[in-house]
Amino acid sequence: MTNLYPKNFLNQVIIRIDFSNPIEELRSEIPKKLNTKALKFFPILEPRDAYLGHLSLEITAKDSEDVPQFEKKKMKDWIYFGKDREKELHINVDALFIVYTKYESYKQLHDDFIAISEPLFSEFETFGIKRIGLRYINIISLSEANPTNWKKYLNKNLLCTFNLCDNQKIISRAFHVLELKIEDIQ
Repeated sequence: MTNLYPKNFLNQVIIRIDFSNPIEELRSEIPKKLNTKALKFFPILEPRDAYLGHLSLEITAKDSEDVPQFEKKKMKDWIYFGKDREKELHINVDALFIVYTKYESYKQLHDDFIAISEPLFSEFETFGIKRIGLRYINIISLSEANPTNWKKYLNKNLLCTFNLCDNQKIISRAFHVLELKIEDIQ
């Protein structure tokens, strides 16, 4: 990949699918086809026990004690790593996501994601998707007089957020969100 900037500030890239309902079959085992495909792109498997928790509180009469109820269910978090641990894949009952700590290209992200999601979709044809997310995380630490002057580091079209604030010295965090509406779907 040809880097367009003198320094790549990407700290992480994350692509994630949240399932609309838990895929209970993934709680204790992973389908063979999915495991085989995951190991091809992420050859180190380190499954871990995880717990999914739910807290509920019922408000009752003034004289009674309101005690929060906490319910937790054990599950496996199927964690696969790239050969140099430069990327990791998580598959569990609620989500599938890939985290890159050494991001090479969008093509690699796309190829990994499609290769892993295809056997998931074929194995569990009826599950729904609640959310799909793609996040690029930049950490830019500059020791300059004006720490929000990033013109020499980033494309000017990415810097419009800074123009929304009159006093740029008080900015502690800046990020963009792009939401789409297609017909009646937000």
